[in-house]
Amino acid sequence: MARWHKWSGVCAACLAWVASGEAFAQDRARSQPDAGALDEIVVTAERREQDIQSAPLSVTALSAERLADSQVTTISDLNGLAPGLVVGGTATAGGNNALSIRGVSGQVLPIGAEEAVGVYLDGVYLPRSDTAFFTLADVERIEVLRGPQGTLYGRNTTAGAVNIITRDPSAAPSGSLDVSLGNFDTYSVRGYIGGPVSDGLALGFSAAASGHGGYFTNTVTGRDFGSSDEGTYRLRALYAAPGGRFSANLSFDVTELDRQEHFKNAFSAATYVGLGDPDEVSILFEDQVSTEKLSSGASLTLEYELNPRLTLASITSVRDFESDVTYYNTGTFATFESTAEPISQELRALYEGERLTLTVGANYYADQHSYLILLPNNFGDDRNPYDTSEISAWAVFAQAEFALTPSLTLIAGGRFNEETRSIVIDYSDRPGGGIVTGEVSDEVFLPRLGVTWQPEDELFFYASASRGYQAPGFAGTPGAGNPINAFDAEHLTAYELGMKSTWLDNRFRFNVSGFHYDYEDLQVRQTVAVAQIRVTNAATAVVDGAEIEARAVLLPGLEVGVNLNWLDARYDEFIAQLAPTIIDYSGQYLNQAPRLSGGVDISYETQLTSSIGLRLATDYSHRSEIFFDPSNNRDVRSRPVGILNATAALRVGQHVEVYGYGRNITDERYETAAVPISANRTAIVVSDPATYGLGVRYRY
Repeated sequence: MARWHKWSGVCAACLAWVASGEAFAQDRARSQPDAGALDEIVVTAERREQDIQSAPLSVTALSAERLADSQVTTISDLNGLAPGLVVGGTATAGGNNALSIRGVSGQVLPIGAEEAVGVYLDGVYLPRSDTAFFTLADVERIEVLRGPQGTLYGRNTTAGAVNIITRDPSAAPSGSLDVSLGNFDTYSVRGYIGGPVSDGLALGFSAAASGHGGYFTNTVTGRDFGSSDEGTYRLRALYAAPGGRFSANLSFDVTELDRQEHFKNAFSAATYVGLGDPDEVSILFEDQVSTEKLSSGASLTLEYELNPRLTLASITSVRDFESDVTYYNTGTFATFESTAEPISQELRALYEGERLTLTVGANYYADQHSYLILLPNNFGDDRNPYDTSEISAWAVFAQAEFALTPSLTLIAGGRFNEETRSIVIDYSDRPGGGIVTGEVSDEVFLPRLGVTWQPEDELFFYASASRGYQAPGFAGTPGAGNPINAFDAEHLTAYELGMKSTWLDNRFRFNVSGFHYDYEDLQVRQTVAVAQIRVTNAATAVVDGAEIEARAVLLPGLEVGVNLNWLDARYDEFIAQLAPTIIDYSGQYLNQAPRLSGGVDISYETQLTSSIGLRLATDYSHRSEIFFDPSNNRDVRSRPVGILNATAALRVGQHVEVYGYGRNITDERYETAAVPISANRTAIVVSDPATYGLGVRYRY
């Protein structure tokens, strides 16, 4: 209960916000969609507003209501909601979460490289995926873009991108408060207040606090283990000049996390035992195990409409990240400290003519990053090692869409990117160690070609060819006395065909796509020994797949959605040389690449009386087995799994909603990440157990 007392002030503050705003609130009924049709969805996946059914790429948009139905509180809960997306657990030392789209997952390294899935917060790139795992308190929608996004998004979006779009402050007063309690001492308090403060200026402030008690029993102490507490705060100021031609959007956000994270060893002595009892861990000195993270940032977005056809935009951001993680695994403690200070600047111009749509821009990105491993010894701690890295990258890009006829459009674009990364690796505390340095520079052109055909409003076809690019880098832990481990850039050439269709007066939506990827110089991470990682470039890999997304209104208030992904992602040629052994991994599956995955969601909403409404929602997702290592060792995999979630809510009047929820109702326990450390040691991360609870929401 100490966790609840720690954050109870947030609840009191939220109540005060709502009370203060109530005097200005007007009675407004919640907007209800046409009961006989699907909602229209507008996305900004192509850096401009488009109907999702006319966007020439595979993209899934999840609204705030859809996220609430599935009890999505962080992006780690998105598994099964978008085709081909797999969100893993904390997969490496340092606590990075691993994201994969269509079998392309990149290498989760604490320093020296970035991931293959780009995560963006209101247009700002987050270089470490775990900085995006904050409580989603004021999110308007999440967009999952599948396939390489090199032209408009740039470096390190080989697999795709996840766009998190928070709500803008509104011109009318608004507020909300959501409080829930559940098993494992789970609590969540989320509040928002916003509205005008002067002519043209509106403010919005959100705060969220969440946490839970231990999901495990420590067999050494008999106490619960695995607690978590988190707080996320965001302030936004939006100025819109009279006439609507100029706007300025200023945002500040802070996230604090305090958690007990733990790897379980899949081996007992030399015997593989897998998860064992998923509810138990064995940890000496459990008070020393902790994960503390602090992430903050500020961004300024400016937009100016020169004329009805031409709009200029600027996005400026600075961020700061600190992480301190101490793990325990089979008798060994290790501490991992990390910092990052990324800055970015992007300038864009959008021209929308009768036949030509043109986006041009330039981008600059820089980051200073440090990473430290501390291993205990008889005299204190060894730095094993201490790394510092700097990166500087700039790019120019353009994409044009030209309508040859009212139904046929050609797309052509490209991006030129140049960057330099340096690293200093200090093993001076280790026997035989010293200081090694390295620097890599690279430049690349990323083209995109496409064509769309829309023979009628409800039917849209597209075809595209594009290039993805993962920058070169370093493995930050090559081992004391070993040379620096630099690896080359990887390139992905993607071909995609798709159809988007709407039927039965917008009561049924059916989208399908097929894709083929040629992967060259694929970057592959392998654990050589304890605290020693090597990254090599595999020769080639091939990815083939198909996806289906469908949604239908079956009856007034009853909506059903289905998504399905079939995937064949394998190394084509990969000979690994891990002295003194040479291993042929050709034909093996890529990491986090399930052959089959998908989900179904059902929601039903009805009015019981003139003042009481009912909403029921459930979703089920399934994926086949996935591997975490190129050997496809079954000791380093996650078995097939299906997850069932459900919510039920009663709306009383126009402002109050009481709800109950259940996540992972059937209590499926499985591996969300697995990292081979040595011959008889594989660190695995266990999924969360079944959770359930009750809550109340208030909106005005």
